[in-house]
Amino acid sequence: MKKARLLFTVTIAFSLIVQCADAQKKDTLTISAANLRFDGIKYGKASYLVYNKKTKDSPAEGMYMVNITVAPFRYKQQPAIEISQQWDGRDTIVHRAYTVLNKTDFSTLLHQTSWKVLGYTTTFDFDIRKVSFDGKVADSNKLKIVSDFDASFANYNLNWHSDLFIFTRLPYKANRSFRINFFDPGFGKPTEEIYSVIGSDVLLTTSGKKIICWVMERKGKTTGSYQKFWVDKKSRLVLKEEDLFNSRYRFKLKLEVVENS
Repeated sequence: MKKARLLFTVTIAFSLIVQCADAQKKDTLTISAANLRFDGIKYGKASYLVYNKKTKDSPAEGMYMVNITVAPFRYKQQPAIEISQQWDGRDTIVHRAYTVLNKTDFSTLLHQTSWKVLGYTTTFDFDIRKVSFDGKVADSNKLKIVSDFDASFANYNLNWHSDLFIFTRLPYKANRSFRINFFDPGFGKPTEEIYSVIGSDVLLTTSGKKIICWVMERKGKTTGSYQKFWVDKKSRLVLKEEDLFNSRYRFKLKLEVVENS
């Protein structure tokens, strides 16, 4: 009888351990306005150096300076957040984006984007559900962009082009994954993306300061491809990004000092 009770106790204990480990693996949170963080928003300017590499040891190429400004704003009499982005190449501006997010749920109210290589500017007014174009755009492209935009209203989604801001609002926890409906206006339909906290790491600044970070990863569509983000546990800012797509690396590093503070 004692052996039977002991076996029963061991079986229950093992079952609880398995369930606990399984619960950790399955800690996937579907992101909505209910579980985003709205406190402690970091307003101000940030600059990132973005560059590509063929291998991790090869010289940097295709370098850009990305300047991002996040500011409080009132849009049509409601509290909002405006995010301005400018990507500078060697001697020209290659990309601009202006985004207005609803401060109560971070949904997109307005998004304007232009890439020099495309030659046109697109404005997405989510309030009145209208897309307008400035510049020469093929009719087939217009139809696709408008169709994708219309599809974005089927579900709650967040602006993928403002991911560095959105990542400061996530409720980080060890072994947690985030299921996020993202939409990058003008570049495809909304998609469900999984970002997983895969551990912690320590980054060193140029002055030798140690910064403890969450490491978050998104797996790419092709084998071996990924995006990784190092998020400061204290400030919640994204300090580093490392991507691998099509056998090429891309790095994004936050600079400690901005040009115009």
